[in-house]
Amino acid sequence: MCRIVGVLSTQKKIETSIVEKMRDSLSHGGPDDCGFYLGKNIAMGHRRLSIIDLSQDAHQPFIADDIVVVYNGEVYNFRELKLLLEKEGHHFVSESDTEVIIKAYLEWGEDSFEKLHGMFAFALLDKRNNTLYLVRDHSGIKPLYFYYDDHELIFASEIRAFYHYDAQWKKSDHWQELFLSFGHIPEPYTILHNVHMLAKGTFCKFNMNGKIIKQQHCYAQFDFSEAITDYDTAIATVRNSLQNAIERHLISDAPLGIFLSGGIDSSLIALVAKQFKSDLCTLSIVFDDSSYSEEKYQQMIVDKISSKHTAHKITYQDFFESLPDIFQKMDQPTTDGVNSYFVSRCAQQAGLKAVLAGIGGDELFAGYTTFGHGEKLLNLFLPKLFAKLGLLLPHNLKRLTFLQLNNPYRYYLVLRGFFRPDEIAMLLGKSEKSIWDFLQQLELETPRCSPRNYISHLELDLYMKNQLLRDSDVMGMGHSLEIRVPFLDASFLKDIFCIEEHLRLSKRFPKCLLVESFADLLPKEVAYRKKQGFVVPFARWLQDHGRESFHDKVTKSALNDKFCTDLWTKFVQGKIHWSKIWAIWVLCEYTDS
Repeated sequence: MCRIVGVLSTQKKIETSIVEKMRDSLSHGGPDDCGFYLGKNIAMGHRRLSIIDLSQDAHQPFIADDIVVVYNGEVYNFRELKLLLEKEGHHFVSESDTEVIIKAYLEWGEDSFEKLHGMFAFALLDKRNNTLYLVRDHSGIKPLYFYYDDHELIFASEIRAFYHYDAQWKKSDHWQELFLSFGHIPEPYTILHNVHMLAKGTFCKFNMNGKIIKQQHCYAQFDFSEAITDYDTAIATVRNSLQNAIERHLISDAPLGIFLSGGIDSSLIALVAKQFKSDLCTLSIVFDDSSYSEEKYQQMIVDKISSKHTAHKITYQDFFESLPDIFQKMDQPTTDGVNSYFVSRCAQQAGLKAVLAGIGGDELFAGYTTFGHGEKLLNLFLPKLFAKLGLLLPHNLKRLTFLQLNNPYRYYLVLRGFFRPDEIAMLLGKSEKSIWDFLQQLELETPRCSPRNYISHLELDLYMKNQLLRDSDVMGMGHSLEIRVPFLDASFLKDIFCIEEHLRLSKRFPKCLLVESFADLLPKEVAYRKKQGFVVPFARWLQDHGRESFHDKVTKSALNDKFCTDLWTKFVQGKIHWSKIWAIWVLCEYTDS
């Protein structure tokens, strides 16, 4: 796991010192080594976090046979690919997966990208034909941001690097509207003007002969054939495929552990991992407030697998004292990620360099309440009528006004949106029509499928990818920690997407197929308890200790002070969720910075 940057320019000389500053601004994500490549019209930088092949043989940029690569991530099937490539006559000088990427490209060209199973974002320079590729993994686990025009391309693993290219880089005109609507900045948008996220499962090809020509291709497509209709076959498929995925994700030459929340997904990963690794390390965060602490369930798994366990208690003092560092590591505004910040810090203090986490289980096996709510929403009769009535409905139903939108975001925003356009208009001092007009022009491709599959797609492609994966990546890498997600293993996804919807997304109880596939491993107390989610006691901490800081932030900002004061009053009265208060706090931080 690493961090990468690069600049390609066909008209002006590249200042190496600037690219080096970009690279070193990401040193938290690669403290073990750094490298730099300077060629004709291009410079690329790399910061390394050594996980596989800890030797200097794996130093990056990796150069072989006129191919130069800077790479962030892991390719879990690199050993299988290496054997195939050796049979074709390729020779290797390292044990790294980076070299496999180069040899695979030399053997199969652009077709090699779909053969890579893992989490990755990399830049590959082919000096033979003066071509640069930017490539991102199938699920968008690892980030890759880029800016380009006819004569210049700039790319980096984090937004902060762009400020080291140009300290005065203009912010996007509508980042506040996006953040307040979604609670994060959804891809491909970012907080910076004309800087975008490379789409998951795609590569961009840039021809550097004079004018830069961008070509974007999707290389990762999953088959939703739903060929598996038998329940016993479905259970065997889930069990065998997930076991294989977890085994692949345990590959490491550096200390590795497992995040253990006490929920189904992380517990299952730990229980299966025990079959392949005897000396497991597990980590948890716990709280004084028993209604938030899952210590009982965490300990149940720890006792069962005899892991070396570290439980770190987080208090409100820890939270408020860590706020400056939380915002610094956040990179872009988000309402999530604080939990990932603390558990990543705990892992770093325990000396770990990589951890496995349970992201993806809820989205793939219908673990969220949004599946039930979303199915009703998609079957709603006369949705535009409900949209018009939205503001007359009780507070918890007012988000139905998002049904006025003509794009698929309307369903997501009803289910998971934060502030409505009328609220955003009041907050920012803009017209409500301008907010609606902006949201109306957002584009999103969605599949034609059943309501439950549609909700699964929204959860995977919007909530998980845009928020859970991005936030865990920046918080993990902010602590020099690689976070791995076995539920998003490419082979596992390929296998389970062949399972018929009524089995995979069963309505009997949350994550029914997943739970019953491992009924002999999962304790019933974990498998069938009510979902709690990996959250911190924000509401109590903010109410008891955050009022003065919140009002101080708002007063110094350009936000509507009366609206924010009324919002705090509603929060104290229990009429709104704490996340809206936190969203305003984050907005103030990023508006000022």
